[in-house]
Amino acid sequence: MILLIDADILKHRAANAIEYKDKDTGEYKSEPVHHAYYNINSMVRRIFVKLRTTKAEFFLTAPGKSNFRYNLYPDYKGNRKDKRLPEYLNDVHNYIKHKYNACEAVEQEADDDITIRHYELNPTGFSKADRNSCIVSIDKDFNNHPGFHYNFVKQELYYVDEIQAKRNFYLQLLAGDTADNVPRIMKGWLQKKTGEKINKALTEKELLDIVIEEIKAVRTKQRAEIEQSLLGATGCKITDWDSYVARLAENDLRLRGQLLHLRTKPDEMWEIPLL
Repeated sequence: MILLIDADILKHRAANAIEYKDKDTGEYKSEPVHHAYYNINSMVRRIFVKLRTTKAEFFLTAPGKSNFRYNLYPDYKGNRKDKRLPEYLNDVHNYIKHKYNACEAVEQEADDDITIRHYELNPTGFSKADRNSCIVSIDKDFNNHPGFHYNFVKQELYYVDEIQAKRNFYLQLLAGDTADNVPRIMKGWLQKKTGEKINKALTEKELLDIVIEEIKAVRTKQRAEIEQSLLGATGCKITDWDSYVARLAENDLRLRGQLLHLRTKPDEMWEIPLL
């Protein structure tokens, strides 16, 4: 089994762990950077021991906004723009890159590189019997993809099957991702009832229908606001609401899918499936 290690998570945890806030001045101070390197190596050793293998590939995201998602949605990760980064984050990045020969993602995220590699190693599909690869991370977004996963903080190895992975993804299309600044389909939207429907679905067709109908229902609740906004922007009135909201739901779904889907092959752009 080849371990596909999310080194972005390791990097941030190690760099943050050596910083502390001075109680008197309120300023951030750091321990020597080699302490972070020690933390990295300790986390990697624990992963190897727990999973009983040293066959691993490491993945990092290139520094800066090298990600196609920013072109789709300029506010992607916009909630992080004022967030302070650890002093030695770049040093730790470079250490992992050279020490572990980490692959550095360009024009996408390390997460995309990981899932692409995950699918390459499982060309005939996923099953519990085939332990070809295991994604090592604490990022819940990977649960949108089948196969073996290892949460190295909780030290939990688990398997996600095909239909559960799709359920996770379709629910996220509605719930969004606060970490990446992808909002819920509506502020205050509660996912319990829809989540129950999604968890009972047995096919992707059922999941797609549930999500599209939910988006249409939410936008219909916002109908007056949408009509007023369109009238103010274009001077046009909506004459056929059913057709308009269907197109609106489709466009909304497509954008959400392209922002939230982790790629399974190079340059992939998620599209609404024809089922």
